[in-house]
Amino acid sequence: MTLPRTCILLLTLFGTTSVLQYTKAAEPAQAPFPFMLKPNWLGPKYLEAESWPELEALVDKLTTSRERNEEGEFELQVMAKAISDWIEHRNEEHDEVTRHKLENYVVQSPKSALAPILQAMQMHLAAWRARGYGFSPTVTPEGWQLFREHNRQAWNVIEAAKSTSDRLPIWYVEAISIATDAEV
Repeated sequence: MTLPRTCILLLTLFGTTSVLQYTKAAEPAQAPFPFMLKPNWLGPKYLEAESWPELEALVDKLTTSRERNEEGEFELQVMAKAISDWIEHRNEEHDEVTRHKLENYVVQSPKSALAPILQAMQMHLAAWRARGYGFSPTVTPEGWQLFREHNRQAWNVIEAAKSTSDRLPIWYVEAISIATDAEV
């Protein structure tokens, strides 16, 4: 006895569909997009959410593994740049919010090597925001005053953190940048 072709086709389709549904349901859940698992995405995400243990674990992992991205850059430096960009692209109104988050970070993670670096980074970026990004003749006297004050504060923070933070290469990057603008 043979079944008509349409019956065989229907049985095949329904049987395959149920197997596919079962297979899809058994797969583990993953991030919606692979880039969401990269340090340059996770660093700002953890900072925004104040997920300090996760940020600390990520920094420790990247420091010990010395992971590099496809372009050969150290993932720790790429993550720090992403955090810097995140802070820089927020407006002046968010400076106080970010400053408060970073103060909480220092309080909740007093042994963190990263927290004071991020504090100094935020102060340095606030200095540039106060100064403005135009040519020096276009900067107001008040802009220059704020630029010097913020950079001096940033330098004091980064210099005080040397003993705990200089194990991270990003400490040196920030220290050089801040020292140049603070004229020390």
